[in-house]
Amino acid sequence: KGRVKTLLQNQPVKLVDEISVEVDALADEPTASIPLLGIKARIDPEIPLKNPGLYGAGLWVELTVKKDQGAKKSTIRVDEVEPIAPELDPERIASMRKAMTTKEWMAFLLRSIGYNPNVYSSTQQLWLLTRLLPLIEPRVNLIELAPKGTGKTYVFKSVSRHTLVQTAMMSRANLFGDMAGRNPGIFDQHYDCIVQDEIQSARFSDPKEVIGTLKDYLETGSCTVGGKTMTSTTSFVMLGNIPIEHGQPMHPHLFSAQNCLPEPFMETAFLDRFNGILPGWELPKVRSDAKASGLGLQMGVIAQLLHVLRKFDCSEILERYVKPELYPEPNIRDVKSVRRLGSAYLKLLFPHMEVTGEDFVKYCFSPAVQLRARLYRELELRDPGEYKGMTRFTIGEPAKQKAGSV
Repeated sequence: KGRVKTLLQNQPVKLVDEISVEVDALADEPTASIPLLGIKARIDPEIPLKNPGLYGAGLWVELTVKKDQGAKKSTIRVDEVEPIAPELDPERIASMRKAMTTKEWMAFLLRSIGYNPNVYSSTQQLWLLTRLLPLIEPRVNLIELAPKGTGKTYVFKSVSRHTLVQTAMMSRANLFGDMAGRNPGIFDQHYDCIVQDEIQSARFSDPKEVIGTLKDYLETGSCTVGGKTMTSTTSFVMLGNIPIEHGQPMHPHLFSAQNCLPEPFMETAFLDRFNGILPGWELPKVRSDAKASGLGLQMGVIAQLLHVLRKFDCSEILERYVKPELYPEPNIRDVKSVRRLGSAYLKLLFPHMEVTGEDFVKYCFSPAVQLRARLYRELELRDPGEYKGMTRFTIGEPAKQKAGSV
């Protein structure tokens, strides 16, 4: 309150805060949310144009705020913004990784995001870390289905401020913007990942329009709304609760009315555009002894690590080593999915970019294929005439092995 009074006396004040910017639909101008002051302030439109990260998740910045002399009412204006550079040294992270075995690094990462690795099997550890793939690789689109209490939402809400978790009604305007182009949708706000939680309870303003636009985006990373084409690298994750019996989904069709999932999500052309299904039902419910203790990275540092490594392009490596068999004709979505997921695993588990052929297959290729194969099996169940076998792959150097679609 004292700071606000000072501002109203036209005495500029410098602050350090994590601010975000949105466009005021009525005034058609950007406004900045300043949590430290608990207010929204006008901001020069040039500032978010120069710092697009202000949209959506926001940025930590040093800012100057003062009374807006040009306003009719007594309002506050953001005058200057200087982003605060993250304190992260990728070289040091790579050096740390080189000093550990792969199992030690996985345990280190799990402790960094709040999990005690000792209460999980090696497979469960890998599935927990799989939740980070959409944060470290552009346009990783995953579905996780699990019973309640397995911590599906925790990672996305806690690890990275570059992620948005929502349970809101799904509409084309909410996701991709209005027809007039004045209000950007959440996919156009520079998030690394958008998470649609509780999909079993999802509501749609217009199911056909929403799913149709989502299909365009999931396929190409772009879509057109009102004559404006939006392009983004944001990943998309859907989380849903399903009934479990004896540790397995109660119904063989994961996407079915029996599993309480909405009809719009059952379209095979929509499902096929996801990279894979994470079997959250294989993870135990979070217990009191699952909380991390011991050495790990600070949560803010691991968030920045994921954000920085997201910019590293490993596609050439995956294209060189993961080859689809040419007969029968490969499915391009299978190929893209396995390579994209494999790239994400590579960056997450081997940030120093040193990996043996055996480890590449075990920790990058095989889990990527399993995620895609689980989704493909669902497609085969729903439309056996169209989906008749997932693409098989040949692994070249450094992994001189052959692996099928599991």
